[in-house]
Amino acid sequence: MIAASFAGVILAAGGSSRMGPTRRFLPWEGSTFLSATIERLRPFTQLVIVVAGANAKSLAPEVYARGGFLVTNPEPERGQFSSLRVGLQEVLNRGRDAAVVTLVDRPPATLRR
Repeated sequence: MIAASFAGVILAAGGSSRMGPTRRFLPWEGSTFLSATIERLRPFTQLVIVVAGANAKSLAPEVYARGGFLVTNPEPERGQFSSLRVGLQEVLNRGRDAAVVTLVDRPPATLRR
């Protein structure tokens, strides 16, 4: 039996219309939602992919500082499903066969459960 090779995928390409553009940088336990989510996924995955949109430049320093990978959804206005497709294609491109997917604006504590 071959063990699955998991990747973490964080969807972060949205326009933040409900919470404002800084939602991914909201503080969480001495960090931010984005950083904490990357760290929470790390023990269960071989790599963590963050799907960005027009916000890629602002996310890049935090993603790379945590050892994550950044991909850009060229059409984030098409909605969350388009970001999911971009993220899952990147999972396959990197040779992984399973993914744990979460949204950047969910409290990272939900990943503990």
